[in-house]
Amino acid sequence: LNIALIVISGCFLAIRLYVRGFMTKSLGVDDLVASLAFCVITTQSGFNIHLKDCGAGAHMELIPPPLLLKFFEGLQNLNLLYFWGVGLDRLAVLAFLPRLHKDKIFLLLVYLVSGMVVISTIICFFIRLFHCSPVKDGWLPPLPDLNCLPQSSMDMMMNGHGILGIIFDIMLMALPIWVIYKKMLWSRKTFQVIAVFSVGIFVVITGIIRLYYIRTMDWGTDSTFKMATIGVWTDLESHVGFWCGCFPSLQPIIRTVAFKLGLRSALNSYPT
Repeated sequence: LNIALIVISGCFLAIRLYVRGFMTKSLGVDDLVASLAFCVITTQSGFNIHLKDCGAGAHMELIPPPLLLKFFEGLQNLNLLYFWGVGLDRLAVLAFLPRLHKDKIFLLLVYLVSGMVVISTIICFFIRLFHCSPVKDGWLPPLPDLNCLPQSSMDMMMNGHGILGIIFDIMLMALPIWVIYKKMLWSRKTFQVIAVFSVGIFVVITGIIRLYYIRTMDWGTDSTFKMATIGVWTDLESHVGFWCGCFPSLQPIIRTVAFKLGLRSALNSYPT
């Protein structure tokens, strides 16, 4: 699954950069952020593949101690990368939104949401990084003699991050639809643009499913076995968010293909 996700995300990024670099000649900050997001989520998927080799999906009592150590080392790295993966996914979309309209209220909301995404990402990243003292113990299995935050506190943090993420994703879907609906004359073209941004609902759905598993699973016991489930939805959330963020920028090539296939009569466009 992770290899397939990496390949699909790589195709999305390559087509995005081709469209922006050669078709519309409009490379921007959002493309840079999307490229950084791709690097992070690809590395994240790599760690998930590594965790499978270290026992993810097997019951903890069946895994040899040396392999268990490697599992928790990889798990800590995966958790730290996850915050930046979904954070950069959202920032790539937010960096794109000013291309749609320069309305002051709209831009203010974009910058406000961007700030909230950055702040929540940094806070959760550092809580995870420094949840043990000394810091290096965060890469060890949850042994009783370690000086770390209780698992309940970590679960609360992950729940909070998940809830905020769903709220952010809904806002990322609603902001462009709102400004297009309010500032553009209603037409078939307006409806098509709104439909493009409505694909963000898939990110919201994956985030809700992941949050459900976080809230219903006791991560403090048999973590290796439960990783087989939560790991899938963690990577899906990151990659689906990346795809949805790329989708609006792919419209020029989609319109060109549709025109050549006779599915549309003109190559009219809107900001991408």
